[in-house]
Amino acid sequence: MNLAPIGMSVYTRIEHFKLSIAALQNNRLASESELYIYSDAASKKEDETLVQQVRDFAHSITGFKAIYVTERENNYGGVRNSWEAWKEVTKKKGFSVYLEDDIVTAPGFLTFINKALDFYKDDENIVSITGYCPPINIPNEYGDDAFVLPRASGWGMGSFDRTVEIGSKRIDQQAFENIVDKKIFTVAGEDVLPMIEMEANGKLNAGDVRCMYYQALNNIYTIYPRRSLVQNIGIDGSGTHCGKSEKFNHKALWDKTDGFVFAEGLLPDKSIMRANWKFRRMSARAKFVSAINGTLLDTILRTIKRLFVS
Repeated sequence: MNLAPIGMSVYTRIEHFKLSIAALQNNRLASESELYIYSDAASKKEDETLVQQVRDFAHSITGFKAIYVTERENNYGGVRNSWEAWKEVTKKKGFSVYLEDDIVTAPGFLTFINKALDFYKDDENIVSITGYCPPINIPNEYGDDAFVLPRASGWGMGSFDRTVEIGSKRIDQQAFENIVDKKIFTVAGEDVLPMIEMEANGKLNAGDVRCMYYQALNNIYTIYPRRSLVQNIGIDGSGTHCGKSEKFNHKALWDKTDGFVFAEGLLPDKSIMRANWKFRRMSARAKFVSAINGTLLDTILRTIKRLFVS
């Protein structure tokens, strides 16, 4: 099997970075995989020491077939550093494993992602692979190792060239507004539509959200493991897009390390879709924050404007 190069973007979170690397080193395919680390430059004087600590640690890492460290000379910012890293590492072979410094993986993570990348490489209905599974109930009668959702997840992601192509397409605001029935964007979660609205309005820059938009329009999917192989330890207030929450945490990750079985022609399972939708339901507070951020409010204002203009 031609193993995917691994990309990781880092900044100042040295402790998160160490935990992520330690878990990755414990993966069965780590010693056969190439690791590419992209270290952003400090955006302010007080971050310089931490950036240097992160870089010193990066150069000390062992346990992989090869390790390459890119040290940005200028500050890219979290979004651009991650975006450029993801694109560059994917171009190396036409597919990749990508994660950020707050993703802790189970020992079978690299095996699952690589085998899924190989199995679905020619399936245009599969846009990406994720190692994350939300803490939802998967029915006992569902016997497969993987399921699909029309929802990308960047928490430990396997990508193809087509993933980057789709994730690069900015959402056309006018085209989005012209879609009458926007319920299609809530099938994979009530929280998807507000994120797409923010992206379309230029208030968010997220490749996974752009993927969700095109997934909803074209019925294309992301492969998920039936149990999570990933824990995001960055939902502690230190991340860029996420606040502080324990909602997405798992008590234990999947201990399966090999023998993953994949099926062709997977379609969303109705019971898993219902469980995912229930899990992703937005609280009243989240809806209020979304409105304050300008997503729902902008929609209301645009509607009022159209009424007056007409």
